Amino acid sequence: MDFCGAGRRLKALRLARGLTQAALAEQVGLATNYYGAIERGEKIPQMDTMVRICNTLGASMDDVLADQLANGITVSASRLSAELEGLPPADQRYILAAVDA
Repeated sequence: MDFCGAGRRLKALRLARGLTQAALAEQVGLATNYYGAIERGEKIPQMDTMVRICNTLGASMDDVLADQLANGITVSASRLSAELEGLPPADQRYILAAVDA
């Protein structure tokens, strides 16, 4: 299993929340070096660790592991569809045009 894509998504989520690797590792109860290896795709965390990381980042495991899941695209498409439903039609068209591009 190649964890590099998931590691990149974890890093993006962490940065979007303004957290350092050290801060996130502390919140999750991991060594900073170990968490860094997860982001680099060098280590694959155990399930309970992955759940703690995702919960701390406010992300679903589907989002993080999308490239590893056979149904990852379906999950992402369903989520996008649900988010679009609540928007005005003009905003929906704008976002769909960006997706098409």
